[in-house]
Amino acid sequence: MTVPGQVTADVSAERDRWIVPLDQPGSTRALVGGKAANLGRLAAAGMPVPPGFVVTTAAFREFVAANDLAAAIQPDRILGEDAAREAEATQIQQRFRAGTMPPELTRAIQGAYESLGGGPVAVRSSAVVEDSLDHSFAGMADTELDVVDAAGVTASVASCWGSLFSARSMAYLRRSGQRPNDLS
Repeated sequence: MTVPGQVTADVSAERDRWIVPLDQPGSTRALVGGKAANLGRLAAAGMPVPPGFVVTTAAFREFVAANDLAAAIQPDRILGEDAAREAEATQIQQRFRAGTMPPELTRAIQGAYESLGGGPVAVRSSAVVEDSLDHSFAGMADTELDVVDAAGVTASVASCWGSLFSARSMAYLRRSGQRPNDLS
């Protein structure tokens, strides 16, 4: 993991760690999340999958570290009673939206978007525990549609990450015995 503001010697290596083409075969749930891993399997089987890319769990952890969010998303804080969970969820989501994307990660996301040729895209979540045999997070996290520029894609990624910590998602995690750390 890089220190915020530190320029890595090999930006392409970071990009490979943070960005995975949607149709890349062999992407694991732990790296790209359930939905994206399943799309990768469909693409590998020859099914039509639209062009796209995945921002990995390593990128999520980089953003969390760069914005000092680890303490905010600890289970003790957000798996409490409903009223407290709502307030915590709102605060966490605001912190994700206000967070600063590390420069190397910004370049990687924006470069991946530009490699698609620009134009409107959808930015979606793909949590690690999503779409498994035991859990379905369908509709729990936000999807941002018609994002039309590189800066918008970067902002939408942070917003979608924050939406994983909605009060509804936290209530589902609590009922299913999962932990917030299991999302990334």
